[in-house]
Amino acid sequence: MSKDHEQDFKILVDQEVKDYITPKKEGAPQTIPNTLDVSSSKYDNLRYQASLESMATTELGRSKTSKNTSLDPITGEGTLQRDRARIFITNYEKLTSELGRGTANLMDMASIELAKINNYTGSITTDTVKYTVEIDLEEYMHLRGWKVTSNNKRKRKTEVKDDLDLLFETSIEWDEKRRGKSEHQGRMRLISGYNISRRGLITIEFVPTFASYLANSYIYKFPQDLMKIDNPTAYQLGKKLASYYSMNNHQNKKIDSEGFMSISITALLTYLEDYIPSYERVNAENRQVTARIIDPFDKALEELETSDIIQFEYCNAKKAPLTEDQLKDIDYQKFSKLYIKFKMTEYPKEN
Repeated sequence: MSKDHEQDFKILVDQEVKDYITPKKEGAPQTIPNTLDVSSSKYDNLRYQASLESMATTELGRSKTSKNTSLDPITGEGTLQRDRARIFITNYEKLTSELGRGTANLMDMASIELAKINNYTGSITTDTVKYTVEIDLEEYMHLRGWKVTSNNKRKRKTEVKDDLDLLFETSIEWDEKRRGKSEHQGRMRLISGYNISRRGLITIEFVPTFASYLANSYIYKFPQDLMKIDNPTAYQLGKKLASYYSMNNHQNKKIDSEGFMSISITALLTYLEDYIPSYERVNAENRQVTARIIDPFDKALEELETSDIIQFEYCNAKKAPLTEDQLKDIDYQKFSKLYIKFKMTEYPKEN
């Protein structure tokens, strides 16, 4: 963050968030379904929390900048090209963090907090949206499964600050389908400022335009135990499965009587393209397809199941069981045509 911006955006330790937000619109909007008691700041014993997801945050969250970013030698801006979006990072070379696990976790946590302070009506505007969220560092560390000690708190505080510096410099433009038509959204910044107080209170101020866009987007149930997953591939996969399950569960589609639904491995590998290399790339390099594609994917699924986040098994289309031939010997051609059937563990009933 620049010195000028730091002077413009100083948040006193004991100042209330209400000083930075616009009062909510009058009326009786529908409350976002959330298994969290919003009057409590503790997260213990919660399996799921309501979170907000959109095309922009999906593309941002699944992206890694370390190897995929082109740098403008004149402006110093980094650009990451996605299929449906472009991500821009100003002062890229001066930053000490990268888009990846840390920034994804912070954005997910901030999206959860944004969901809690905004009532979902589908028509929240920049004038009515509440766009400042607070995250307690010690509670965040607890959710991540990190030991809360003085030394570790200092270390994690530095990591969070570096990730927030990057998010402050980040903007995104994207294409999104609305009412069956593709619409282009021009470049938009994510956050306008942040502060981490001496006692460890993280305050993030979203850009109101982005906050209202996100607050009007898709609501899904985020499995809280996912925060503790260390494997970044498993984290990304778990988030994709949770979002997919929540969307289809809410629409009452594709779910059988036991709560299972299926999704193709090809779709999941496409989503994980920054974490698991493509077959074309691996085949052009060392050709270790099993070690670089199949094994990491399987390990991520197993970790999600071991952590009691999902139950799964491999299958064919329409949840048809694997044949003996498929079970004997699996190569990439066979593997890429498979599906997984899965369900989220102890998934709450829809409101």
